Amino acid sequence: DNLAVVCEGETLTYRELDARSNQLAHYLLSKDVQKEDLVAICMERSAAMIVGILGIMKSGGAYVPIDPAYPRERIAYMLEDMGSAVVLSTSGLRDIVEGYGHVSPIHLDEQREALEGYPSSLPNVDLSSDNLAYVIYTSGSTGKPKGVMIEQSGLINMTLWYQEAYGLDALSRGALYAGTGFDASVCEIHPYLAIGASLYPIVEDEIRMDVKKLQGFLKDKKITHCYLPPQICQ
Repeated sequence: DNLAVVCEGETLTYRELDARSNQLAHYLLSKDVQKEDLVAICMERSAAMIVGILGIMKSGGAYVPIDPAYPRERIAYMLEDMGSAVVLSTSGLRDIVEGYGHVSPIHLDEQREALEGYPSSLPNVDLSSDNLAYVIYTSGSTGKPKGVMIEQSGLINMTLWYQEAYGLDALSRGALYAGTGFDASVCEIHPYLAIGASLYPIVEDEIRMDVKKLQGFLKDKKITHCYLPPQICQ
């Protein structure tokens, strides 16, 4: 019953997060998502985005975050390069994720009722530490972006180290500040959820980019940990 995700008035307990991500995993399996298949997720920071990430992983797939703020050319390149046929998104981003011949977008807000018809139990997927967990694309500053593949073992090691290094526990409150396509977002999601802490995604760019408003958010939400770029801390 502990709060797992708190985002703009929407809250998910760990029971609710587990059930919804399990239902999504079963749904993805029904769409022929196989172990280590790359599944793109192009969504704004939200509770639904966290459900999407966990649902992909529970299906055995590896999630590939695509920031909807990216230029269209970069999004098109990433979808083509990763070869994914499935993209999780929302109807508000329809113009961004549709129109690619090989891609079948799944708008989670439109599928909410259908997803509720799937089992809320964990799917029986045989995963090992060698299987892919996620793929993050580089900035492409030296050429075209390249997908960096991270295995489950690497994610587990980072999660356990982060929890110990920063003293996380079930009473911690973490703010998800980083863009979803940036590898820092991995540090801001998994260590908190794996220890029973609460995650507070910062949705509005106005808050993220204004130091005083960010300070107000952190104070108001009683955030204990936040991974920030140096220019914001100065």
